[in-house]
Amino acid sequence: MAKRVPVVGEELRIKGRKATVSSVNNLDERRVHVQVALEVINKNTKLVVDQSKKKKR
Repeated sequence: MAKRVPVVGEELRIKGRKATVSSVNNLDERRVHVQVALEVINKNTKLVVDQSKKKKR
């Protein structure tokens, strides 16, 4: 996977999303658990629809 172990507080990009490293746990020489916090993406952006352009019936 990665060539080096990330440091706590480091900014990463995982699958195109921004993440920051929250903690790093060394299990043994080869295994490392890295906890990350992903940036929140708000997908519920509501567009303002201009009601004056709608056809009145």
